[in-house]
Amino acid sequence: MSQKLIFLTSFLLMLSLVFANVAFCDVIEVRVAAGEDDSEEDVATGAIDLTSSDLEITEEGEPALNQLVGMRFANVAIPQGATITSAYVQFQVDETDVPGDNRPGTKFLRGEAVDDAASFTDAAFDISSRPTTAAEASWDWPEWLTEDEEGPDQQTSDISAVIQEIVDRSGWASGNALVLIITGSGENAAEAYDGEPEAAALLHVEFTAGDAPAVEGPTIAWVSYHAADDEPHADAAAVGFTQAPDIGYTDLLKAQGYNVVRVLTSQEPDVEFLNTMDLVIISRTASSGHYSGSGASLWNSITAPMINLNGYTLRSSRLGFTDGTDMPDTTGDIRLTVTDPAHPIFAGIALTDGTMDNLYAEGAVPLPTDGTISRGISINNNNLDEEGTVLATIAEVSADTGPVGGLVIAELPAGATMQNSSGSPEDVLGGPRLVFLTGSREPSGVTGGQAAALYDLYPDGEQMFLNAVAYMLQ
Repeated sequence: MSQKLIFLTSFLLMLSLVFANVAFCDVIEVRVAAGEDDSEEDVATGAIDLTSSDLEITEEGEPALNQLVGMRFANVAIPQGATITSAYVQFQVDETDVPGDNRPGTKFLRGEAVDDAASFTDAAFDISSRPTTAAEASWDWPEWLTEDEEGPDQQTSDISAVIQEIVDRSGWASGNALVLIITGSGENAAEAYDGEPEAAALLHVEFTAGDAPAVEGPTIAWVSYHAADDEPHADAAAVGFTQAPDIGYTDLLKAQGYNVVRVLTSQEPDVEFLNTMDLVIISRTASSGHYSGSGASLWNSITAPMINLNGYTLRSSRLGFTDGTDMPDTTGDIRLTVTDPAHPIFAGIALTDGTMDNLYAEGAVPLPTDGTISRGISINNNNLDEEGTVLATIAEVSADTGPVGGLVIAELPAGATMQNSSGSPEDVLGGPRLVFLTGSREPSGVTGGQAAALYDLYPDGEQMFLNAVAYMLQ
């Protein structure tokens, strides 16, 4: 063997040994996503401020009043026992021209020592009464002199040890929430969710799964026109789609650790196969005709729990969930009014007198192909079957953009009887059903429903969707 060949063989062997021990890093970024997920507490009195437009970290005004700052990050997709290699919180400067808003000082950060952190409340001492991690990070911040700056000077130091302690807890699971608490001296004014939601605190974490035990998440059948995330229906591809229009939803579910299996919508579904699923979700991009007549009977017979995002399939001429066929579309952003604020779907959602403080969904989503604006959510604006329970409707404050009182979220129990006008006999629901309307309607004149279901949820709507999935899987 030549010396060159010996050298090359040895070099390749060395590389194989090196890369055999390389653990490739995952990165997640999670932003504070609700008004009650960032909070300030007056150290002296315990008074809580959940609605401030900025976070004064950690003194406020002149003379300086010392306070704690808490931040909750929901749906943190880090597996239990993962190795945290890097972590920090990124802030954006709110204001620099108010006296006392910028004083250099030393900050200290700990996490809440629980498995799944709850949202903040206005109860006195709500932040300081929470148990904290033994791990702590500290750093010195300079004055912040440039409004809207978002760079290294607005980052915490590395907080890997704090995050590590939380995800090492035996009760931690991917998708749980964590709380971080900052104390210290000096004042730096950062954007809060109630000031600029898109500039609220952002948690950045890099990690490796390492030898953490692989956990197979629940399997969700996603029913739509599209065979795969990267394989849109031919009619959608013909107008420029290179991915399934509803990929925003399947990507979200996968990021939460769910195993998503795409299933083509059909009037003759494979009931036996679908009954093996932990959950079935009918996308907005599915032919409503597949859910009429004999198709309605087959879909209603499925015993697996099911979430239906598609208003057109609910009609009295389809699955028979309602008593009519009225189908107005929302025309802009909407909020919802809920009938039972204690229902698990609304956990962590800010409500005032039953109405969402924040937006649920937008009504003008542009196509990714050419920017044409889609229509909004299609609302089956009729009465729900008497055996069902309405959970949320379009709020009065959204009267300009949707039918007030229009059904958006509802549930029906297994065993409820459905009757439709399309020739199907009375059907008995084989499993529990949840109506959760979301996903844009295709623009007028752009194919059919094959271009529908662009992701339209705002942060609170997304939280409700994930809560709904967890609720139906329990």
